[in-house]
Amino acid sequence: MEQKIHITLRFDMATGKATSNEIVYRLKQLQDQLMVKIFEQILTGYENLICDRLSGTYPSKERKGRGHHAMENNPKEVFCRCRKVRKRGYRHKPRGFSTVFGRAKISLGVLECCQ
Repeated sequence: MEQKIHITLRFDMATGKATSNEIVYRLKQLQDQLMVKIFEQILTGYENLICDRLSGTYPSKERKGRGHHAMENNPKEVFCRCRKVRKRGYRHKPRGFSTVFGRAKISLGVLECCQ
């Protein structure tokens, strides 16, 4: 899966008032924040790909193993055989992930079985 991330970096620098070392140290400070944002974008793209794959018109073989869930109101916990879902919005609270760069948060989608 190839994915493109577009990043816009804005900065305000007075002419003649910054040295190259100051710029490098400031970029070092921004590195962790930037990596967290990139990680969030990659996870969001991957989550959207999975949701599209499950809700799209992909053949059943490509959806095999995904969307495996127990049938509602069934005491034996029999698994549903339907592998097609639809989007029902997003979770109320974003999901948090701890990384070496810091804490990342993304809003995960909620899916509903079509059966």
